[in-house]
Amino acid sequence: MTDPADSPAPEVDGADNPGRVDRSPGAHASTTPQSSTAAHGAEAETVERKAVIRDSIGVSIATGAYGISFGAIGIAGGLTPWQTIGLSLLMFSGGSQFGLVGVIAAGGSPWAGAATAGMLGARNALYGLPCRPCCGCRGGAGCRWLSW
Repeated sequence: MTDPADSPAPEVDGADNPGRVDRSPGAHASTTPQSSTAAHGAEAETVERKAVIRDSIGVSIATGAYGISFGAIGIAGGLTPWQTIGLSLLMFSGGSQFGLVGVIAAGGSPWAGAATAGMLGARNALYGLPCRPCCGCRGGAGCRWLSW
């Protein structure tokens, strides 16, 4: 049987919960709030970093799948690989990209495809109007056009 006096003292978490003793398996023997706060800060940063990486991987997979499908449709629709890449760089608005390629693939003119893409893109401005207060618009130059 071990003597309790021989085991290291549990860490006191003075920053977040005064008087609370941290009895978790990874608790250190230090009783100073500074080292406790630094350890918890580093742990919280690691947890946050893992969450950001996990979310980034999910977005990357979805965006990659979207890019592959648009590339295949663009090539099948008669665009060159460079035109498809350029279109993705200049117009990253899902429905508009697919609309433009769809009109061109059906035999329409690039102007008709651009008009279709413009109309599909214009709906995003209407979707954005309710988001205006959430974005912190206070009437600056970037928000004036939303006030019409």
